[in-house]
Amino acid sequence: TTGNDNDDWEVAVDTGEFDKRLEQQEKARAANQVNFCFVLD
Repeated sequence: TTGNDNDDWEVAVDTGEFDKRLEQQEKARAANQVNFCFVLD
């Protein structure tokens, strides 16, 4: 249910897990962009 999802979301934010996930997503996105540039060259 959406209620449980919201609870998990809040717990993730409170524990800092949310920030870690965002960092990992940003790093992965940056790495993908770099690899994409190499492929284009």
